[in-house]
Amino acid sequence: KAGTSTEHVSGSPFTVSVNTATVEDVDGNLYNLVRNGDQIWMGANMSTTKFRDGTPLLSDLDSAGWRDATEGAYLHANNDPSNDETYGLLYNSETILSVKGICPESYHVATFAEWGALIDLAGGENEAGNTLRSKDNWVSADPVSTDSMLIAIQPAGNPGYPNFGGQAILWSANRKEAPFFTDGGYMFFLFAIEDGRDDDQANGCRCVQD
Repeated sequence: KAGTSTEHVSGSPFTVSVNTATVEDVDGNLYNLVRNGDQIWMGANMSTTKFRDGTPLLSDLDSAGWRDATEGAYLHANNDPSNDETYGLLYNSETILSVKGICPESYHVATFAEWGALIDLAGGENEAGNTLRSKDNWVSADPVSTDSMLIAIQPAGNPGYPNFGGQAILWSANRKEAPFFTDGGYMFFLFAIEDGRDDDQANGCRCVQD
């Protein structure tokens, strides 16, 4: 999309290169691109309602339908469609697992290694939360995030817990690990093919350039 020049946005103690280009998903949603280290990340969670090939994801499922779904599906953060633009959608494991792909062409769901590299750039597990979280919408973040790497992780929560505004739970494409704890909230990087389906999870999805 328009503009491929870069500028440097400084934030203590980080400097990141911001690509003024955007990438578009199949629904026409636009995402800013941010370079952190060797990776180019989308600057927001996915909010598409379709796979890359245009196949619709299931929606409006009750708890039993969500648990039993064998196809890709999504939920709205806090069950409110007005949250989609800010928080993105929450997807089931079948969405992440599908070969159809949810990310735009030439992008993929962030792997555990890519999340780990981002966390390292952000100062490690003890500091990364205050760098990777969005500046607003966290009800208990102290100190307030600098968002100096422009990743702006929003507290979309999880429908299984009353944690909208206080927690972000994000998929990883290839490995399940213990939670990554931060001040003011904690983030899980979940899902491994070797672990099989995770029937109950509804998590955000962040994409990285191939």
